Amino acid sequence: MLEKGTTNGTITDFDGRFTLNVIPGTTLIISYIGYKTVEMKTVAGQPINLTLIEDSEMLEEVVVVGYGTMRKKDLTGSVVQINPSRLLIKIRLLFKMFCAVHQDCK
Repeated sequence: MLEKGTTNGTITDFDGRFTLNVIPGTTLIISYIGYKTVEMKTVAGQPINLTLIEDSEMLEEVVVVGYGTMRKKDLTGSVVQINPSRLLIKIRLLFKMFCAVHQDCK
C-alpha cells in the first residue's frame, strides 16, 4: 500500500489488514507480486475492501533470491535477462515502503 506520489506506505498483515494515515481523497496504490496493481481514492470513514486480480504476466517475472554462477548444462530452469533499471526502481520502492513501516532507515 502506497500513497501515490509519496513515500508514505505500509504493508498488510497476513489477513490483508493495514493502517495508513492519509487525507481523504488521496489515491492509494495497492500492489502485490502476481496480481494487477490497483489505484483507488480514499473516502473519509469508509473502509477499503477489494480483491486483487491475478496477473499472469506478473507471474512470469523473475524474483531474485540470490546469485552465483553455474554452467549452462547444469541449469534445470529457464534463464531470463533482467533490465537493471526496472529492477532498481522496484528495489527503491520496496525499500521506501519498508522504511515507512519500520521508521528506522537512515
